[in-house]
Amino acid sequence: MSPSSEQLDRSLRDALSAQLSGGPVTLVFEHFAETDAPLGRRMSEARAYAESHHARGVFWIEAQPDGDWLLYLTEPDGERTLVRRVEVEANGTDAAVEAVAVITRQSAEALLGAGGIGMRATSERVPASSAMQPAPTHEPGAKATSPPAARGHLMFRGLSFSAAYAGDLPASAIGWDSGLSVSVAYHVAPGLYGAAGYTFFRDSQLEASSIVLGITRNPIYVEGGYSFGHGPVVPSVGGRVIVELLGRHAVSTSGSFSGTPDSTRASVFLSPRARIDCAISPGLAVYGSVGADFGLNRFSFVSRANGMDRMLLEPNTVRPAVELGLSFWP
Repeated sequence: MSPSSEQLDRSLRDALSAQLSGGPVTLVFEHFAETDAPLGRRMSEARAYAESHHARGVFWIEAQPDGDWLLYLTEPDGERTLVRRVEVEANGTDAAVEAVAVITRQSAEALLGAGGIGMRATSERVPASSAMQPAPTHEPGAKATSPPAARGHLMFRGLSFSAAYAGDLPASAIGWDSGLSVSVAYHVAPGLYGAAGYTFFRDSQLEASSIVLGITRNPIYVEGGYSFGHGPVVPSVGGRVIVELLGRHAVSTSGSFSGTPDSTRASVFLSPRARIDCAISPGLAVYGSVGADFGLNRFSFVSRANGMDRMLLEPNTVRPAVELGLSFWP
């Protein structure tokens, strides 16, 4: 649309998302490379968008000198382009936006075999305005959403892989611990998701008088939750069950102490999490997550001298946890 208007762009996205929500379609927004290309080039570029997104059809809007809009539909394998005039009355942009959304929904349903398309055929001889910009693209297979110019909320469905910085406070004697978290997740409609992951932590050394212990951590988790919203920024809430294998190795001892065989204990944590994902490009998003891990079983590593136990390491029952990383949506 020309002149460019962020408000109009948002209105079109919201209206189209509302009309197409709940149906077997996905809504993708693109922009033509040139603002003054002839209709024939528009049709070719629209077909290229359809092929790249595996779409059934590409819709775009052209503003006319008289103020009305032309809504075009191009099919990837079709030899014709369909067009529908949308009247824009004075101060009637909202009504025109709603009309575009309704016509698009009806035409999308027809593309999926639900009826005839209520648009007439046109050809390259129809004059094209130089004021075309957004072209929404539709492809089957998911609910409609309102993404950004990249892929927006389309990304937040299906399979994803994540890599992130992870930090928590496992014990006072260790302090804040940092590692690399990797995970795989699957999002299903209407927003449910499941995930599983592992965090790599470097071994820590715990020094006490006459004793040096090596501490290893191997946390594995499964997570389930719900994602909210249909925009480029999507918040989520969920919960994890973490099983962490905490091992200790006597690196060195002196004096009256002697090392005992290596020991590994399993800790179980329940961890509520809040997360937010922000799309930054097609197939790529940045996310942050915060939460707290609540331990279900307590134990500690001790040294024994003269029949008395001295605490060396006691894992925290409640520990704060954060993640900050990237998610990839193939």
